[in-house]
Amino acid sequence: MTKFKAILFDNDGILMDTEKLYFFACRDTLAEEGFEYTEEMYAHYTLYNNRGAWHYLVEEQGYSEEKARVVQLRWRDTYLRLFLTDTQLFPETIDVLKTLQGKFRLGLVTGSSQKEIDVKFEQTGIKDFFEICNARETYERSKPFPDPYLHTAEMMRVKPEECLVIEDSPRGAIAAKAAGMTCYIIPNGMTEHLKFPEVDCTLKNLSELVGILEA
Repeated sequence: MTKFKAILFDNDGILMDTEKLYFFACRDTLAEEGFEYTEEMYAHYTLYNNRGAWHYLVEEQGYSEEKARVVQLRWRDTYLRLFLTDTQLFPETIDVLKTLQGKFRLGLVTGSSQKEIDVKFEQTGIKDFFEICNARETYERSKPFPDPYLHTAEMMRVKPEECLVIEDSPRGAIAAKAAGMTCYIIPNGMTEHLKFPEVDCTLKNLSELVGILEA
């Protein structure tokens, strides 16, 4: 019998095929500034180092913080338009959640704002699968700090060692392991070439999770 009581999912890139929307917003906004922003750059700044387009402009292009903030606001507007029209689940997401519901307590731990995740839930209909949804406003420090996962475990009244985390990025995996939790990763096209911390299992897709838990 599995030792896990709770499964905590990252959202973008795990349940929803929305990680690309963040990249598209960054790419298109920075193109307006005259800069090329590739998938590799996005993976390095955002998915590995948790430092987005704002940091790229300040650190690499010499923008003032104020000027970069103006660009960041345009990026947010672009991203908002994209996720309002193109938020999609991965094909296996619903089946996997239906299989796990009732067998494990399910939580969602995301770096998105509550407003963003509410819209994504409205568009995909998966909110009721989760006992807890921890959005960015509910914890002090975001991934790669362990705060999001520790706060979720505390809210669910489970021990860290009773939690299994499903992540797709190095920063998320670092956060999960720092929280003392088991972490399985599902690298995607943007993260598969990045250096991950030592994790407990690497999956090809979400469907593999069910087979491992039922074994």
